[in-house]
Amino acid sequence: MAAMASTTPARKRPSRTRSKHTVGPGGPWSKLAPMAVTQAYDSPSDVHGWEAWQEHLRSRKLASLERIAASDGSPLAWGLPVEDAFEPALALVDWLDELTPRPRKPTAPWEKEAARWLSAAEAAPLTPELAIECLAWCWALPVLAEHLSESLWWRLLNYLVTLPEEAEQPAADAPRLARQLALGELPLALAYQFGELACVQALAETGRRT
Repeated sequence: MAAMASTTPARKRPSRTRSKHTVGPGGPWSKLAPMAVTQAYDSPSDVHGWEAWQEHLRSRKLASLERIAASDGSPLAWGLPVEDAFEPALALVDWLDELTPRPRKPTAPWEKEAARWLSAAEAAPLTPELAIECLAWCWALPVLAEHLSESLWWRLLNYLVTLPEEAEQPAADAPRLARQLALGELPLALAYQFGELACVQALAETGRRT
C-alpha cells in the first residue's frame, strides 16, 4: 500500500503569546499559550478558563485542512482503498465537515455522537479506519469547542494525544497504514492545531520522524 503524504504544515509561533507554563485540562501549557488562557485556568473549577480557551480558538487564524490542501472537500479520503470497512470513517469525515461555529453552549447531536464515538474508540484496537476518524476529530476540534461540553472536549483531545504514544509501544500490533497515520499524520495535525499544549508540541517530533 502506498504511503500517504502529510497534509499538515509547520505551525508558526505567534509573537503575541506568553504563558507561565501552568497546567490546564490538557496538561502543562507551552510557551504558545496566551496568558489570558493560562491565568483563567489557574482555578480548574472556574468556568472562565473554558470561556477563555473558546475565545482563543475562535480568534486564531489557522488555515483549515481543505484550504491547506486546496480542496473543496476533506482530503482525508485521498489514497484510501475502496473498501466497505472505511465507509463509517468516511461518513464521519463528511458529517464533521458540516460543522459551523455556533453560540457557546453544547449542542445535543454533536455531544451525543462525540461521547458515543469516544467510548467505542477507547476500547478499540488501532486500525486504519480508527486513525482516519481520529484525524477527522482532530481537525474538527477547534469548531467543536462551540458544540461540546468542556469535559468532553478535553477528554476527546486527551484521547487523541495518547493514541500516538500507544501506537509507538513495542507491543502495539497495528496495520502499517494505521501506524503511519497515528505516528505521523496525527501528531503533526495535533501540533499544528494545538501547539499551546506542551504534550502536543512533544508529539511533533514523533510525527517528523515517521
